[in-house]
Amino acid sequence: MSSRLPQHSLITVAIAGLGMLSETRLRVACSLLMAERMRVDVVNWGAAQAHILVADHHSAEGNQAIESAHRLKLPTLALGRTRVASLMTLSPSATVKDIAEALKQLIQRLGADTSAMPEVNLPPLLEALRLDRPNDGGLYLYELGLIRMVVDYERRYLHMLRRVAFDHLLRDLDNAYWHSTPLDAHWLAQHRMDVHASFSIESVWWQLLAMPHIQLPIEWLGNAVQLNAWPDLDTLAVDPSTIQALTHLMHGSWQAQALVEATGIDGARAGRILAIAQASGLADQVTMIQTVKPASGASPGIKGAILKIAKRFGLQLRGLRHA
Repeated sequence: MSSRLPQHSLITVAIAGLGMLSETRLRVACSLLMAERMRVDVVNWGAAQAHILVADHHSAEGNQAIESAHRLKLPTLALGRTRVASLMTLSPSATVKDIAEALKQLIQRLGADTSAMPEVNLPPLLEALRLDRPNDGGLYLYELGLIRMVVDYERRYLHMLRRVAFDHLLRDLDNAYWHSTPLDAHWLAQHRMDVHASFSIESVWWQLLAMPHIQLPIEWLGNAVQLNAWPDLDTLAVDPSTIQALTHLMHGSWQAQALVEATGIDGARAGRILAIAQASGLADQVTMIQTVKPASGASPGIKGAILKIAKRFGLQLRGLRHA
């Protein structure tokens, strides 16, 4: 493990010996930092190279990690009822805001210029498939090796050719070598027999929920978003916490950190959902916000909607009473 922060890289925070409540607060604090353009990932101590350690010094696991971090000169935040000499220490009851501020200080000690994090550029094909901005409404043939598809921007659909499976397209979404050719309006009528399968462009974006290796623009994480329609996705293929988050977004405008507190969803996933909602053209009332009032929980109306959706798809959601 090393404390050196590679330029323009993800900041990895390792945890050791934390109780459930402390770990939850830490993860929410990290989602707050993400909204400030700081890319933070949380891993268990020893699972990956880390830049910062957060550990409970009253636990055997935490103490062992702190000793190792000291030898490695790794910036460390200790949680405990008593202070630890030479270490930044917070009480186990520290608030999310307190933890976020402590992490920011440790990140600054690493010498990372987090305000100058580079913009994440979408792969060329995904950039072309964005539905959150105007397009010419035309038809285009996109090709990569044996993969050929026609994108109909007016109807927001793509048509797979040559019996190429949808999975083949998904595997190459981030390939940099796609090229496109404009088509005339009569193309589909003349070549309809060549079309193997058709999918909404929107559905391609929601496939990215299961593709975390494709990064999405950081600036989208600070937006407050409301869905204007239910996403075109396989509801049975996503986890119940995602269904809860989407239901909240159908009933109001949410920013990532507030969505985390209201639903318990992972901060990184909450940010990804909001980013995909925007790129897929489903985001309504998108606003940039500076501060977020933490949500106190789902309203009765939202809870009722969540239960209806859960019942429809045969899902059991913890913390909500099913009729």
